[in-house]
Amino acid sequence: AVLESRKSHQELTRVGVEGHNENHGGAADNKRRSEQRAVAVVNWLVSHGVERKRLAAQGFGSDKPIDTNDTDEGRQNNRRVEFHILEGDSGAVETR
Repeated sequence: AVLESRKSHQELTRVGVEGHNENHGGAADNKRRSEQRAVAVVNWLVSHGVERKRLAAQGFGSDKPIDTNDTDEGRQNNRRVEFHILEGDSGAVETR
């Protein structure tokens, strides 16, 4: 769905690809893993025809959890990528 959205909505000129991680391990390792996660998604989208200049990767480590880090399920939910519109039509839908 994200690939089709990026290709079909040219009015979205720049989308942020945010990598997130659970809090297990050191802060520097979590930040690095979350950055790698975001870059991997950007690289995949680029390899499937999305212009790199329309994407911005950033890793947040464990700074923005959406669930508890006290359970396996919560930690799994915190390991994620989110997409946020940075430039373009503000009426478009955000995708997680």
